[in-house]
Amino acid sequence: MELGIKVTPKTLTRAQKEQFDEEMLRLLQQYYSNNDTTSHMGLKNMIEYLKTAYQLVVMQLGLGCLLITVLCPTLDSLQSLWNDFCSDHLGHVVTGFLVTPELREIDGLQSITLETTIKEDDYLACRKFFLENPSESY
Repeated sequence: MELGIKVTPKTLTRAQKEQFDEEMLRLLQQYYSNNDTTSHMGLKNMIEYLKTAYQLVVMQLGLGCLLITVLCPTLDSLQSLWNDFCSDHLGHVVTGFLVTPELREIDGLQSITLETTIKEDDYLACRKFFLENPSESY
């Protein structure tokens, strides 16, 4: 089952949000250009963390903030992801990977914090699917 993880900056002015969005666009362009994450190890490491910690398959990265669409292969991986989201552990991990010294050097982003969101309805739909189809996994 697919699930979206939305990463947005907290409490930025319009100008700061535009700067943040430009930086995220640059990162995604580099990532999709020959899967080049060497210029931003934080994005690469965050994706690897999601794959390793939760056995997720990252299906898509998008803008409008940073939207990460993942495939949860099992109920256990979904539950682990949800528990870490609810405890804000996932938010701290994502912030640690994405808020790099280079990002903090951008004028106005020195004290940036990120918010991670998973829609509860999406989580409940995935959970229901796995509970109703216990032999299904991806």
